[in-house]
Amino acid sequence: VTVVSICMARLAQCGTSSLPMRGCHEIVGAESFRSSMIQALQEDVRTMLSLELLGGPQPIARLACSCRELLLRLQDPRTHQLRLATADFKASSPALLALGQEKTSAEQSSLPTPGACKAWLPLSFDHLRTLRFDLFAESGSLSQRLADKLLLALGSALSEAVKQRRAPLEELAVRLVSFSDELKPLRPSAAARASLIRGIAALGTSGNLRFLEMSFLHLRLREVEESSSAEEPLSFLSMLGSLPSLEQLVLTHAGLFGDAAMRIAESLSTLPRLSCLDVSRNRIPAEALGRVQKTLSKVKICGAESQTTCGGF
Repeated sequence: VTVVSICMARLAQCGTSSLPMRGCHEIVGAESFRSSMIQALQEDVRTMLSLELLGGPQPIARLACSCRELLLRLQDPRTHQLRLATADFKASSPALLALGQEKTSAEQSSLPTPGACKAWLPLSFDHLRTLRFDLFAESGSLSQRLADKLLLALGSALSEAVKQRRAPLEELAVRLVSFSDELKPLRPSAAARASLIRGIAALGTSGNLRFLEMSFLHLRLREVEESSSAEEPLSFLSMLGSLPSLEQLVLTHAGLFGDAAMRIAESLSTLPRLSCLDVSRNRIPAEALGRVQKTLSKVKICGAESQTTCGGF
């Protein structure tokens, strides 16, 4: 924030023509003033506009929204994707639509398998370490179709990033909505779930993923055991077991019962670095939670006091 304030102060000074900065002393009209502002920002503080220094995309996003040239400079010239270290989406439906937009025919032709995935994310994964999708604020207004489209896009983007060896992602959080715009419980389609599971499983090969959250994703016994397809026998359980670097796992508001929780614990028992499992706001009886804790004896289990039990497994 301090760096952004300094930038804005320097640009305001340029408007007075009092500084002998290159390009600022020849301001003529609004267009010339605009060019001088961009030049001043580029030449004087370009090295300070580091995404790491700013601590995330939010200050950059505010600047980019008011400055098309800066937005263009944040994009990878080859893919036109945004180069960020942290991406935190708490967006409304119009913004979410932009994230899941269709590729153009030219961009589509550049995919390894033409027609494999039309939806995409305008993010470069080259330097992305933290990615959060928090859609909960859209409960009751997010359509099933849009939710599926976003999960398909996310899963495909993760898989492609790993394939291109551009996946330094360390933290991934996906927080869905409880109800769709039709006021029905939102259940991602089989294709959307499969895409997301494949993408996260691919991250396991990179060895960087330390934190994973999947909240409001329905996880009954059938959902955790079921394979994504006959051709590719990858289930939610096998995906969890393929994340050797994972340290924290958050599975809240997932409708977990004791049987599914035990199967998940068995898969997690093979992860050497896992230190925390958060299963808050589920339906796991105390007896089953005790068995989970016994299976994961070295892991801290959070959420035991916030279970909604129904007297059964």
